[in-house]
Amino acid sequence: MQQKNWIIFDHLAPIDDGLGGQYQYYGPSSQVDALEWKNGTWEYVTNIDARNPNSNEDEQFNDPKHPTHRVNNKVIYDTPH
Repeated sequence: MQQKNWIIFDHLAPIDDGLGGQYQYYGPSSQVDALEWKNGTWEYVTNIDARNPNSNEDEQFNDPKHPTHRVNNKVIYDTPH
């Protein structure tokens, strides 16, 4: 996995369009932003994909090419390959 020099945080937005600038009414907007360390300075990056990549080493990873689904290492259903 590629290491990134990021500080990741929720994007904040007003809960209603008429409340812009009244920061007590701001909350997470389901968008994720970041500060990225580049060339000795922090750069603001909007709307990043903050999900971890799938890995065969993950306990709950289900390979879409071989969709056997497990819970607590027990097969709950297996689709034909």
